[in-house]
Amino acid sequence: MTANIADVLNIPYDHAQEMTDYLAEIDPRNYRDYSRWFRLMVKCKYAGVDRQVWIDWCTRDPDYAADAKKIGKSWDSLKR
Repeated sequence: MTANIADVLNIPYDHAQEMTDYLAEIDPRNYRDYSRWFRLMVKCKYAGVDRQVWIDWCTRDPDYAADAKKIGKSWDSLKR
């Protein structure tokens, strides 16, 4: 069953593994809008998703494939 992308921010993910599994199912190209991308990043960070998992997911989008360092800095800028 494929997750409904439109509902991602309404799902109460409490565990890193659930969110990591969710990322594996969704296409990062659907999160090119900065506001959507940022909200998903915050949700992932606070769920405990591994930093590298987030970077790898983001860089699956060809438009951001070379931006791993920049994405990592954005992730690191969030405080728990």
